[in-house]
Amino acid sequence: MTIQQEIAQDPRVALYRLFDDADHLLYVGITVNPDARFAEHARTKPCWPDVATRAVAWCDNRGIAVAAEAAAIKSEQPVHNDRGKLGLGRGVHQHHPLAYRPPAQVRELLMARAERDGCAVSAVISEALRRYLSPPPPGPR
Repeated sequence: MTIQQEIAQDPRVALYRLFDDADHLLYVGITVNPDARFAEHARTKPCWPDVATRAVAWCDNRGIAVAAEAAAIKSEQPVHNDRGKLGLGRGVHQHHPLAYRPPAQVRELLMARAERDGCAVSAVISEALRRYLSPPPPGPR
């Protein structure tokens, strides 16, 4: 199996932001199924009635989504994320976002892209994160 085939099996992951009616950021999270996740939040999160709008951006894989989520929580400081755990997804709370190590096939793809573009791997990662962390444009969500 090629690297591209292995990565294609890793489903896209949604990075979502929840806002109140005054456009304050309430929560940032990731999921492969936003509708199911929002339904779960409606059942379990006391802050759910305050949610007025939602913004969803799709990441190419879970590794990028986890890093983007952690960076968004750290920089945007949503009201209801646990910043002590940096709001990382289930099973990865113990990892610091800057220490995140993507799966081998993703690392190989990043290194190939960096070599092709004649830049450092960190530049490739920074550009990918910049795309996913850009705040949503103003206006209706």
